[in-house]
Amino acid sequence: MLPLVLGGIALAAVGYGVKEFCESEGCPWDEEEVFVRKDDFETLYEKKKEVYAKCYLPLVKYVDELQGKENLIPEEPEFIHKEVSGRSMHTEVSHYIKSYSHLLDTFAQMLKDTEASLRNLEEHEKKAETVKQAKKLLKKSKRLLALALLDEHEEVSLKSIAMIRKYKKFVEEV
Repeated sequence: MLPLVLGGIALAAVGYGVKEFCESEGCPWDEEEVFVRKDDFETLYEKKKEVYAKCYLPLVKYVDELQGKENLIPEEPEFIHKEVSGRSMHTEVSHYIKSYSHLLDTFAQMLKDTEASLRNLEEHEKKAETVKQAKKLLKKSKRLLALALLDEHEEVSLKSIAMIRKYKKFVEEV
């Protein structure tokens, strides 16, 4: 009888843990789309290239210009674009694709805002501080753009999960 009682308590604890996780992180299995399409990865790859070209590069060039450096185009990060097989993938991948895409949008807006504020600042002291902040943002943006979402087994890598969570916290703090 005791094993049955302990088993029931353990099952209730696991159920409660899953409920708490779903409330904080969102439940991937509640989504309508169960499988990830190849197009989702193509769209994500194109978004990375667009953020790099339209948001990242202009800020790098302007920061270099402010610092009197030669306007060299930085080496393009290796956008890891992995061909995915046609096999079905778990909704967890879809969840992280959406999170990553949202982060890219947020960072793109932050890069644009930083460039606009730099262009509008007149005082040299404030501009120097903003340039420091811009360099930190550029460094984080470059890492985010070079992130490979999937590992060799076409599953979301632990490294990318950790980085997405870390950058979500960074965005919330800013």
